[in-house]
Amino acid sequence: MQYFTPLYDIVAIEKQMMELTMWLQVYIIEKPKSCWKIDAGYIIKKVKDIGVIAYISGIL
Repeated sequence: MQYFTPLYDIVAIEKQMMELTMWLQVYIIEKPKSCWKIDAGYIIKKVKDIGVIAYISGIL
């Protein structure tokens, strides 16, 4: 298991977190509630992605 994380990886993770957070904010504002059920799986996947990245960032 690799414990050392190069700086560019940390920057990439932070950039991805920002992009996902912005995406969620826009998505939640723009989507009417009636569409949420259809796209719930996609939203959950995105939230899980954010959670994984946040967890990795926490380890760093």
